[in-house]
Amino acid sequence: MADSSGNGTFVFRKHDSVGSASAEDDQQFLADCFIDTGDLSFLLDCECPKRIVIGRTGAGKSALLNALSRTDRHVVQLSPHDLSLNFIATNKVLAFYEEAGVNLSAFYVLLWKHLLVVELLKKRFNIVNEDTQKSFISNMKSILYKRDRYKALAVEYLEEWGNKFWLTAEHYQRKLVESFQA
Repeated sequence: MADSSGNGTFVFRKHDSVGSASAEDDQQFLADCFIDTGDLSFLLDCECPKRIVIGRTGAGKSALLNALSRTDRHVVQLSPHDLSLNFIATNKVLAFYEEAGVNLSAFYVLLWKHLLVVELLKKRFNIVNEDTQKSFISNMKSILYKRDRYKALAVEYLEEWGNKFWLTAEHYQRKLVESFQA
């Protein structure tokens, strides 16, 4: 708080709080302290190639992304922690194949794309439990399943892999890896 002399100095009292240790956790001050330096307009412009957010600690990356999510209702936030591949890193079968010299790059790319698509579908269509997932599949069938072989294959894929859309990314990793092991 500023002192009463009006000279612009701040005096902190015993129980004052300035914010959280990390910007991501500081929802109280993050929005109030954000100053748009023009970067937000680049992020909002889907045609602009300048849409990767990088910067050192404290540069305002979290505040910028937070402002983006407040500005545009179509923003989907995916936590890298939730999409981490910890299960893959400790899987003995995959380690066996890698040690044998098998190139699993295509598998990892497919797994990553699958996880992103599933997470985006969950967010976009609010799939949070088995009932909302069944409703989503039913709607997809009625829209896409009209004598188009490729669309039918897409619906079958959703039925096979999407029966547990509300589960975490780690569950999907396990399911895919287990099918790979069989």
